[in-house]
Amino acid sequence: MKARWSVRALAQLRDAHNYIAHDNVTAAREFVVSATALADLLSTHPGIGIETNEPGVIMFPLVRYRYLIFYKILRKKEVRIIRLRHASRRR
Repeated sequence: MKARWSVRALAQLRDAHNYIAHDNVTAAREFVVSATALADLLSTHPGIGIETNEPGVIMFPLVRYRYLIFYKILRKKEVRIIRLRHASRRR
């Protein structure tokens, strides 16, 4: 399976990077590396996430940074990262 980021999720990744970079550029780079590594992990093990109340949407935490990655499995050929948000933000 392949992991792909939606336009929305990429924008959220960029925004999170920019926010973290205000305080620590190195941490911001590490955040992006961790998020993309998690996306790669989800592409090989898509069932490790937690199902949400939204049909077909699965969530997995990026624990170190307190972000949540939301994704869908599309026709068992692709993991689509659809959203990235900080765990303290409201739904």
